[in-house]
Amino acid sequence: MIISKVKNRKGYYCECVCDNCVKEFRVAFSKIKNNKNHYCCERCQWDSYKKRIMSDEHKKINSEKMIGDKHYRWKGGRRIQLGYILIYKPDHPHCGKTKGVLEHRLVMENFLGRYLKPDEIVHHTNGIRDDNRIENLELFLNNSKHQKQHHKFIKKWGKNAKLCNI
Repeated sequence: MIISKVKNRKGYYCECVCDNCVKEFRVAFSKIKNNKNHYCCERCQWDSYKKRIMSDEHKKINSEKMIGDKHYRWKGGRRIQLGYILIYKPDHPHCGKTKGVLEHRLVMENFLGRYLKPDEIVHHTNGIRDDNRIENLELFLNNSKHQKQHHKFIKKWGKNAKLCNI
């Protein structure tokens, strides 16, 4: 809060009261941008900021604004991770930390009409990770059977086969 404006030989300055600790201080007139939120030091400014951030009203506004399609950087909930397509599904029982599920698993779940178990593996038969047509997907009960399928392919076509996706 500004108390008074004073001129000295270097120019104008203001005598103010800190909004946080109620201590009087001086500040150059050119550094005042508006008539509110004046602090005597960075610590008082930081304390005031923390109080504002920790308020329930601020948390409510940010939590409503920053989730899913309400976020300003929302691009549709679909992104690529290591060649696989990841879909934003926060309500899915097997979603990860990023609230995403691999699209080929969702396609297989939709085809079977049930959720996949965590140890079930969905394999791309042509080796292309983002080709999620149901004709291209194969379900294995565990990783051991999935690796046996890869081993058969290597035995038949050799280690340098282009379609081999280990």
